[in-house]
Amino acid sequence: MKINDNLLGFDYNHAFEKARLFADAQYTYSGFNYYGLPVLYLYPDNLVHDYPSMEQSDQNQVNNLFRIHSGIASEDNDEITYKVNLAYTLFKQKYGDFEDSKGRTENRLMADVNLHAHFNSTAGIGIGGSVKNYSYTVPFDQTIIDNLGTILGNRDYTTFSVNPYFTLEGDNWNARLGAGANAQVGGIKKFMVAPDVRFNWYPAEQFLVYLLAEGGIKDNSNYNLYYENRYINPKYRVYDSKSPLDGTAGIDFSPASNWNIGLFTGYQFVKDEHLYISNGSLPIYLGIPFLMGKDIIPQYVNAEKFKLGGTINYAYQDIFDLGLKVTYNHWNVNELSNIVDHSEPFYKLKAWNKPVFTGDLNLGYKIPVVPFRLDLIYHLETGRKNLNINTGDESMKDIHDVSFAGTYTINETLSVFAKANNLLFQKYDLWYGYPAQNFNLMLGINIKF
Repeated sequence: MKINDNLLGFDYNHAFEKARLFADAQYTYSGFNYYGLPVLYLYPDNLVHDYPSMEQSDQNQVNNLFRIHSGIASEDNDEITYKVNLAYTLFKQKYGDFEDSKGRTENRLMADVNLHAHFNSTAGIGIGGSVKNYSYTVPFDQTIIDNLGTILGNRDYTTFSVNPYFTLEGDNWNARLGAGANAQVGGIKKFMVAPDVRFNWYPAEQFLVYLLAEGGIKDNSNYNLYYENRYINPKYRVYDSKSPLDGTAGIDFSPASNWNIGLFTGYQFVKDEHLYISNGSLPIYLGIPFLMGKDIIPQYVNAEKFKLGGTINYAYQDIFDLGLKVTYNHWNVNELSNIVDHSEPFYKLKAWNKPVFTGDLNLGYKIPVVPFRLDLIYHLETGRKNLNINTGDESMKDIHDVSFAGTYTINETLSVFAKANNLLFQKYDLWYGYPAQNFNLMLGINIKF
């Protein structure tokens, strides 16, 4: 495994008498290799999970990502409030699936606005809207784009959304009642209407009962999905999914000083949800080394998700804090999506690579007087399965990742940190065929100016 990530960014905020101006930008250079264990898919009867290949390319992939954003917003206590955002992102990949092929470039322009006016002290009306434009430079032959563009997702398109809503407020409750209409033009055309409902009730001091009912189109741009899974086959642009309903209900309360407990449950219906399939790749093709030993491609399904979980948070002054979150997820994969023509069977329909149970624990301690903070971090994922074209499905090892981090703050501008990962020396796959690193150490510097 080789990863070389470098980030440079800035944030700016300025408060005027009646408005706030804000801006930020970030550049990321990411070099990494597709180190996944190769599979000769031409010989499915001889598939071996850790098949060695000396012919696979040792060339690193290089991603360049850039984001710039600016906006202005009125003060929240004004009778008429507004917020306007403008943003641009660039995703540029050096290589395609072979070391002598060029990668794609994605340009994304985004704008959104929200306006809200109060009728009186207890009611108001508002409207939000956004537009996103996606354009791609894909160095493939035009015939290939015409034939495979639908499968690979290499199409320019634009999304529009509009979201009217009402706001209401009582003595111990508040609500937002609205709906959002979303449309895509170009590429795969989509239109959907989803609720935008939020209700908060405070039956007692430091006790909250809440309900959310939302939905919409999920932005699966190359820029966004790099942070989810950098090992996706470079030819693919994962299609946006759409959720007619994503609902959550829960409670938050404080049983004692410095403690907060939350319980929640939820249901979501998703169309065109992408599941990651580890696809067998040839180490060499027509004498040209393949960039990936094992590439990852999307499988599109229509699915339902039920979740149940809880959180516990505790803080003692500025010295010690504890955060715990556990979630149980149950996926019901109903059918293959018709967003693309699945010409090859996928044998079984399951929520590939989706964990059934997740847990996150963070214990933080800041040494008094000395500007030094220690963090013990534990991440858990269980119940993951991967598609195996021989057996249909294969259970993956649970993730038990324990890390220990230390941060020393020299001044407001400069801090240094060290982080030791996989302290339990666990062996598991991040994605099927992509093993996690054994014990490793990371050092870094944070500079703010």
